[in-house]
Amino acid sequence: MNLGAIAERYVATENKDRHGDKLTTHSYMPTYSRVLRRHRRECRLLEVGVAAGLSLRMWKEWMPDSLICGLDCSDEWFTEDLQNQFQIAVGHSNVPSARAKVQRFSEFYDVIIDDGDHNPSIQVGTFHNLFPILAPGGTYVIEDIPSIDAWRHEYIMLGEQYGANVEIVDLRSIKGRSDDVLAIYTK
Repeated sequence: MNLGAIAERYVATENKDRHGDKLTTHSYMPTYSRVLRRHRRECRLLEVGVAAGLSLRMWKEWMPDSLICGLDCSDEWFTEDLQNQFQIAVGHSNVPSARAKVQRFSEFYDVIIDDGDHNPSIQVGTFHNLFPILAPGGTYVIEDIPSIDAWRHEYIMLGEQYGANVEIVDLRSIKGRSDDVLAIYTK
């Protein structure tokens, strides 16, 4: 099934703070369909920023044979159902202890998506912490980059520092959102 159609079922409608905004607030589905298509079969995916787990559920439906894991700084919105369906760790994504927690689920991941703190300095710290556990050939995505014009060089340098290919996908013109930007790294 088409990822965009699946994403429509995982939109936060009752409480916008519960997220599920990859299709509504942001314009990410066509890009995700393109860059993650090769990972659909038996992938190990880690998403930073779980909230109520809408995107974890979306990924699981699109990648049914995959291990879908999450990392969040708080378990405030976790339901028993969510914790029964997914491996989820609680910790700050830019701290080494969080990396150790998610490595209990899988030593390496094929896909890592950072939809956690939307602060460039924390996104960069999270990248330094988690990129080493991205499997060879893996894809690392940073979502919701604010101030890309001021930080573009930093995001490009991250890829160069780790020998990764980097693509900056600027979708700000589609919905007029200042943070509708992705940085995609391929190891």
